Formats: sequence, C-alpha cells, structure tokens
Amino acid sequence: MADALYQFILNLKYPAIFLGAFIEGPTVALIVGVLVKLKVINLGIGFLLHVIGDFSADFMYYGIGLVGGRKFLHKIASFFRFSLEEMEQIKFKVTKHSWKLILIGKITHFLGLPVLIGVGLAHYSWYKFGVINLLATLIKSAILIIIGYFWGHLWRNVDSTLSYLTMIALFIILIQILYFMARRLIKSGNILNIS
Repeated sequence: MADALYQFILNLKYPAIFLGAFIEGPTVALIVGVLVKLKVINLGIGFLLHVIGDFSADFMYYGIGLVGGRKFLHKIASFFRFSLEEMEQIKFKVTKHSWKLILIGKITHFLGLPVLIGVGLAHYSWYKFGVINLLATLIKSAILIIIGYFWGHLWRNVDSTLSYLTMIALFIILIQILYFMARRLIKSGNILNIS
C-alpha cells in the first residue's frame, strides 16, 4: 500500500496529500517527509494539506459517532472489526478522561477510529474535540514528517515503523502510569516498610 500511495502522491502532489491524509494519515505523513527531502514538494504546503486532510477525517469519524444511530454504528463497528461494547466503553471513559483519551487515540495508530467514534457517541463538545484533536494532529503530523524526512530511505517499511512508534508511545504511557501510581502510593503512605 505504501508503494501505491507514494506513486499517487508523486503524480498528483498536493491534492493527493490531502486525499491520502484523509484515508491513511500516518503513512502519507512519512511520504510527505520523503518528498520534501527529495525537493519534490514544499514543506509548508505539504504539512498544511496533511494536517487538513487528517483533521477532516477525524471530524468525519467524530460526526459518525455523534449523529449515527445504533444500527448504523453497528455496521460501521463490524466493518472496522470493533464491537459496540468497545465503543460504549469508550463513551463512558470519554466523559471521565476526555482530553487524555483523545490524545491517546490520536497518538496510537490502532485506537484512533474507535476513540473518534466513541467521542462522538458521548456527544463530547465539538469545539473542545476540535481544539484537542487539532493540537494532537499538528504534533503527530510534524513528528511523522520529520521521521520521513530523516529516515526516508526506510519508507518501504512504513508498517513496521508505525508499529515501532506505537510501541514506543505505549511504553511512554505505561511509564507515566507507573510513575503516577508510585507517586500516589508514596503520598498515601501505603508502601510496605521493609526493616
């Protein structure tokens, strides 16, 4: 798929960046980095079109969750292989941890779709969603374009790269969770005293 996307963007350039980012944002961001390095496209225009395309797709999925009935959502969930129970769990968690969940959904490649639909299902404020999602999209797009720019010679291994990035993100999140749990234990005084 990366080869086809690369050729598509190489031939059509800027319109293809928007369409490609709408369909497959992370892969296209890496390809944008490669093409910027090769001086085929302009960095500013490529970055802007990628952000707009990726952000538009996120709002589409948010809208599906917001206005879609359960029957329609069941079809979408089965098509993308997510259960309605998973989306309902996300709906509950959105009300409790909204911005954290949106950021995690945006950073991790595999949680994005159910989180975006779940945020819409929870009828989360479109304005708040837009602000959080735009900030996350700007950061994620910039990082992936930079990776594509500096490690563009590895672009054929995009799926492996995304898997590694997801694992790194999950590792960082796990470290943060462990840190906050340890900090909470220390503050509460529930640490076993070994003497």
